[in-house]
Amino acid sequence: MKKLSFNFDKGMIDRFNALVPETARSRTIRNYLLKEYQLPSDIKKLPIYLEGENEIYPFHFNSESIKRLEAIVQKAQMIGININKSVVLRDVINILIQRYTISPFPSRVMKRNTFKVELGTVKELDKYIPKKERSFFIEDFIMEEYEGPQVSGEILRIRPTYNEDLKVSMDISAFEKLEQYVIRTNTKGVTKAAVFRDALNQLLIRLKNENQ
Repeated sequence: MKKLSFNFDKGMIDRFNALVPETARSRTIRNYLLKEYQLPSDIKKLPIYLEGENEIYPFHFNSESIKRLEAIVQKAQMIGININKSVVLRDVINILIQRYTISPFPSRVMKRNTFKVELGTVKELDKYIPKKERSFFIEDFIMEEYEGPQVSGEILRIRPTYNEDLKVSMDISAFEKLEQYVIRTNTKGVTKAAVFRDALNQLLIRLKNENQ
């Protein structure tokens, strides 16, 4: 997951943020971009030019959504329309503002929990993720990329000898997904905390590889 910054008309982000919860903003943009967005048939409708003052604002993108964004820009350029990623993001944000103005964003049920993780895990996370973004970064990984434990249940249930607390606040759906993987392991002693630790390990491996 990388943080990419884009240029927006001043006030656009305030309108978007007022409609979409903080923990769901980047994911909402990524999902719309990947699953629904198409260049308008009338390219002139694209917000190519900024109106008045502008502001720079970042969102988190995974490799798949970055490729999709680049492909959209390339497609436009192939038909003679010189645009950049910010133009596409402004179009996406405008569409989402219209959508959630008409139909409010689905309510989220948040849950807080404290997990025991291997000592040093928090320090490792802090190398790559700002503390204030930690929870929804982890939630995004669990919901979008985590496909379950890659080790046996016997290994998974081993608790770290030296541990520390990691507090997270995530949508209840993320906790439910962890619980589903607990059931799938079909191993006595495997807990939600064990699966959470496995998800964190996979996330850290990916972050380290991306930042080599």
